[in-house]
Amino acid sequence: MRLGCLFLLLWTSSAGAERLVLRGFTGKGAAALRGQLEQALCTRLECVPEKAVLTGRKVDVKKLRARKVQLVVGGEVKGKGAKKTLQLSIEPVGRSKQRHTVALGRGQPLSDSALTEALVAIRELGGLTAEDAAPPPPKATPAPPPTPRAAAVDDEVTLAAPPPMRFDAPPPLPDTV
Repeated sequence: MRLGCLFLLLWTSSAGAERLVLRGFTGKGAAALRGQLEQALCTRLECVPEKAVLTGRKVDVKKLRARKVQLVVGGEVKGKGAKKTLQLSIEPVGRSKQRHTVALGRGQPLSDSALTEALVAIRELGGLTAEDAAPPPPKATPAPPPTPRAAAVDDEVTLAAPPPMRFDAPPPLPDTV
């Protein structure tokens, strides 16, 4: 999983880490996109389960404040094919809801650039600190190991010198006279 490698670098959350609730996403393929955002966000922020802040099907502001949640994020997948988008609903507790649309195109899960765009929008519109929901660092791809190839006729071949030969002194001759 390409994205799994991107997020191997995990940040440990401190005691004062900001908290968020990631609501259920709707639309075709929404669960995979939510899981991808959850993996990216919940390694850096403290994620509170959605059920812990709901009364019925609605978010309860009293429960949000009791659990010291700063942000509620939801999403909806819209469109088809190349026009597919993810509309994020970003609601800082005590402030008005903001919306941000991320183009998905035909690709699912989120591409690296779309994921970075979503994380930046959540950070900026949600009022999070720069470190908490920062876009992930670009992944470093290790160089592939050199592949052995057969020597061609015209290639210059260098052979390693053989180890030096060791000669022991011959055993002494028997005394005969």
